[in-house]
Amino acid sequence: MRSFALPSSLAIITLALLLPGCPGRLTDPERFGVGISRPDAGGPSGDGGGEIDVPAMLAAECAGAGCHGASSPAFGLDLVSPGLEERLMDATSATCMDRPMVDPADPDASLLLEKVVEATPACGARMPYMQEPLTTAQQDALRAWIAGL
Repeated sequence: MRSFALPSSLAIITLALLLPGCPGRLTDPERFGVGISRPDAGGPSGDGGGEIDVPAMLAAECAGAGCHGASSPAFGLDLVSPGLEERLMDATSATCMDRPMVDPADPDASLLLEKVVEATPACGARMPYMQEPLTTAQQDALRAWIAGL
C-alpha cells in the first residue's frame, strides 16, 4: 500500500507559498517604521528619529485603486504625481463649498487635513475611505507638512 500523505502535504505547502497574500494594512505602522524616512536617507532628523515622509505616506495610504492615484483620481485629486505641493496649494474642492485643500497659514482649516482627522468631516466621508484612519503621528505629520508649504 502506497502512502499519499507526504506528496499531499508538499503540494499544500507549495501552494500556500505560491499564493499571494492580501496587501492589507498595518494597524500600527510606526512600530515597523512604515512611512518613516531615516535621517541618513535624506529625511529630516527631528528629535533624533526619522520623520514621516508625507508625500510618500499620501501615496501609500490614499492612492489605491479607485482613489487618488495618477491615472483617474477620485474628485480630480491626484496625490502621487510630481508637483503635489503646488497642485494642493492651488486646489479647492468644488464639492465642498470651494474650500482650499491646504491652507499653510491655518492648517486646521485645510480640507485635506479635516478629511483624515475628523470622524465625520463637514462634507463627504473620512479618508482613507473604508480603511483604518491615519494614525495620530501621520495626522500630526500632515498638519506640520501643510504648515510648511
